[in-house]
Amino acid sequence: MTFNYFIMYVLGRFYKIFLKIWYRGKIEFIGNGVFLGKIICKGSSVKIYNDSGFVVFSKFVFIGNNITINFINNARVKKCSFIFKANNCSLSVEGSRNITNTIFEVLDNDCSIIVGENTGLNTNRILVAGKSNYIKIGKECVFAENAEVWASDTHSILDLKTNRRINLDKPIIIGDYVWIGNRALILKGSEIGNNSIIGANSTVTDKFKKNVLLAGTPAKEIKEGVYWDINRL
Repeated sequence: MTFNYFIMYVLGRFYKIFLKIWYRGKIEFIGNGVFLGKIICKGSSVKIYNDSGFVVFSKFVFIGNNITINFINNARVKKCSFIFKANNCSLSVEGSRNITNTIFEVLDNDCSIIVGENTGLNTNRILVAGKSNYIKIGKECVFAENAEVWASDTHSILDLKTNRRINLDKPIIIGDYVWIGNRALILKGSEIGNNSIIGANSTVTDKFKKNVLLAGTPAKEIKEGVYWDINRL
């Protein structure tokens, strides 16, 4: 344990005690991981599990009840925002690649976000809305800067004759070991198979199999039977 880590650990222990007293039992911290972040809580029954993670300089907004966050297996989170505006929601982040400067938003009841083991994010936005909707991101994924994932349009588009909504919220599933390029946009209903690559500035709106290269707006399969390596070989 480095000296800086030790200092953060000690400060985090006192800070969690202060938050428990300040919010009068509305927030429960479970685990011995480092936690230093700004919290705004206007709900109750909020649980933050952090077994061995390093979660610092982040912001948490809880406007709802029964919210659970899991930081698992040495999760490393820095300068992120976690915004919950609903009830019965959950978010899970599994270590240990860095997650930095990223916004997570959960806007409707019974929604969830899962980020798999060793997935890295930097300056991204992950948003889920719609009753019981979810986003699932697999393990070993890499997000380039400014890539975003939206499982909802967040506004309604209605048919003029029937007054029925036509842009329904849908889950997003991103497989394992997916490389997502700079400024790519992954929209509701998308599914991306394992070991795939999303080109920069692409907009994904459909379901794709594994080992494909996607690019364009809307994204189309450019090449199949490919895979990528994080190293320059």
